[in-house]
Amino acid sequence: MNFEKAIKTRKDGEAFLRSLVQSDMSFHLEDNPRDVINGHTGEPLFTEQEAILVDARVNELYQLDWSDCECPIGFMLDIENPDWRDN
Repeated sequence: MNFEKAIKTRKDGEAFLRSLVQSDMSFHLEDNPRDVINGHTGEPLFTEQEAILVDARVNELYQLDWSDCECPIGFMLDIENPDWRDN
């Protein structure tokens, strides 16, 4: 997954979050990417360089308007489990 592309629009942000989910790399966006552990391997999910880039992308996500789903985390939850709001 390419973490170098800056997120400038909501469409960019949605694509980034979909890629994280589809790549089995989703994590709670308020966590530091350096601290995220891959649940399958027990190893860090991101390399140090990836963590720096992912942190920058997450900061960019929070500059966008996510009011229809509360925040980028809500959008990611909608991808992972479309019915979560009904529970």
